[in-house]
Amino acid sequence: MPVICQYCRRDMQRTKSCDEFIIGSNDGKDFHPIPFGKETRFDDYNPVFSDTCPDCGVRFGGFHHPGCDWEECPICHEQIISCYCHEEGE
Repeated sequence: MPVICQYCRRDMQRTKSCDEFIIGSNDGKDFHPIPFGKETRFDDYNPVFSDTCPDCGVRFGGFHHPGCDWEECPICHEQIISCYCHEEGE
């Protein structure tokens, strides 16, 4: 059964990428999301073993679906779902 992303409305395990959503920081600056495979906190991750995100299923180079455990905050470079750098709801 497909899992549909509430933002891009596509099947999360079959789409190449979610839509690129601008991330607004708490101080009003805008940041672009970090694509899968470009995360700095996973420098030792080798996409040769898997070309899809282990959590949200986007392909290498695609944008993570919101709420993905692997998505990196472009501000603090920690896990975006547990940081406080961005505006709530973004």
